Amino acid sequence: MDGLWPMTASCLAAVAWWRDHGRWTEYPVLGGPFYLGPDGGAHTGVVVAYDADTITTVEGNTNDSGSTEGDGVYRKSRPRRGPGSPYGYGVPAFPEGTVSADPALGGVPAARTSGQATTPPSAPPRWPGRYLRVRTPMLHGDDVLMWQRRLAARGWSISADGWYGPSSAGVCRAFQQRHGLAVDGVVGPATWAAAWS
Repeated sequence: MDGLWPMTASCLAAVAWWRDHGRWTEYPVLGGPFYLGPDGGAHTGVVVAYDADTITTVEGNTNDSGSTEGDGVYRKSRPRRGPGSPYGYGVPAFPEGTVSADPALGGVPAARTSGQATTPPSAPPRWPGRYLRVRTPMLHGDDVLMWQRRLAARGWSISADGWYGPSSAGVCRAFQQRHGLAVDGVVGPATWAAAWS
């Protein structure tokens, strides 16, 4: 996120970063940070929704009991104006664009994130138990196809045809070298696992 968001634990330093980069506003920004307290130095969180009167946020180092000590990450609702409202907002340069109530940034009066939870990455499929290597007759099977499809999905130039021949072994060697594995052109347990890590 370097360049998209300031990497600092200091709210004051973050506010200064946003200002120095010309990316500071008094209006909520969907997916962007807000800052509380004098000069924005007391607390921060991320805006996940806003309307004319409130912002909905996700905040770390906080709680839902009113204590001054934080014990987790919570969703909060805060006023947009008046006591307890943010000092201001950072405007991340999201590649897909910015959604904000700021008239200079499109003036969207109310917005919320889609609310779709992200799916945690699944564990890699178990190693199928056979070493994929060049041999005669050529190895063929669903395990070969699965490994080839995985490397193709990660940007490697490989034909996903289910046959393990010299071309697959060449891609395997390049993959192994890039990932610091033993370079032998054989898909064993370590090379298999690395394809999904």
